[in-house]
Amino acid sequence: MDLHQFQATYQLEQDRILLRMNTRTHEEVRLWFTRRMLTNFYPHLVRTVRNMGNIEGEQVSHDGGQSRDLAAFRQQETLAKADFKTPFNDVSVQYPAGVEPLLVTQIQVTQLGPKTLRIAFEEKAAADAAMRKFEVSLDLNLIQALQHLLAVVLKQSEWSIDVGPAPKLADSTPADALEMAVRPVYLN
Repeated sequence: MDLHQFQATYQLEQDRILLRMNTRTHEEVRLWFTRRMLTNFYPHLVRTVRNMGNIEGEQVSHDGGQSRDLAAFRQQETLAKADFKTPFNDVSVQYPAGVEPLLVTQIQVTQLGPKTLRIAFEEKAAADAAMRKFEVSLDLNLIQALQHLLAVVLKQSEWSIDVGPAPKLADSTPADALEMAVRPVYLN
């Protein structure tokens, strides 16, 4: 799946975050995130981005300070190149995970390589209902963009999830659209 854009919005009425992803081939996947799910997933995503953002063999201090600084610098570089001006394309003709957003109840994160993650989002409903699942592979640039987008919307949600300081962008446009053998970890 060739991801083209992300959009994340906090839905006050639902007290959930809606993440929409679309592709250049006009497919859209919609995911609902609850506070509980992002309380577990977001810190894991931050640590993963930090670890992936460091080049193999670099010296890292015991407190992780250099690691955090270097990863933050690299993320800022990535975000400076991102397109925050292009509106999210609402014209989707296919919904591979269904038209209704998938309510994420479990996330599986697997590192495929030094700069690539596979993330599987699952919805486990009642015992008699079929499980819905969506998997996507993201390179480091898209992972950093997703982390940034979630940080922005988490601040809006006022869920008290620590997102740390947001990287400063060269452009102050709204950050709601963006173009652009390791064991799996389970979060639920």
